[in-house]
Amino acid sequence: MSCSYEPAKQSLSLNGQMLEIPVDAIITYSDGSVEWRQVRFAGGERDEQSPATRQLNERIAAARYAGVAYKLWTEESIRRNAIRLANWRRAIAWMAAARDRSLAAYQDELRHALRSKSSLTLGQIESMFGEASFGLYAAAAFGELQRGIYVSNLDEMPLSLHTVIQLR
Repeated sequence: MSCSYEPAKQSLSLNGQMLEIPVDAIITYSDGSVEWRQVRFAGGERDEQSPATRQLNERIAAARYAGVAYKLWTEESIRRNAIRLANWRRAIAWMAAARDRSLAAYQDELRHALRSKSSLTLGQIESMFGEASFGLYAAAAFGELQRGIYVSNLDEMPLSLHTVIQLR
């Protein structure tokens, strides 16, 4: 998977009309699928008849026609999930604590373990690799989760030893 956070505009044609789609991030998953993300502060997207909703629907349709997923994230939608915010504050702290270490070997070991088990909890990761190096494995897991290699229940459940990590 790769992520590009360089803002850009994508030009697409839909029904003979050229659309300029602002994109804040381009995510390319390991299976080759692509997702464009736009983040903005406000939204009139809740009103079905608003020009903002019509524009959003046009962008989604044009991106889909081009074989790309388009997602709009608003500040409100990001802040609405308090569990996600609290969990990522903690996950980022783990990653920051490990920033002076290469996590590649830890990521490789985790990926190998996940290929054989399909999913692991953080508690299982701690049991498998030991308490002394657990922080580095957790930082490796969160980094891969951030890059979209793994999926987790961080949006639904508080971060704990019961947090589930699995390959995408």
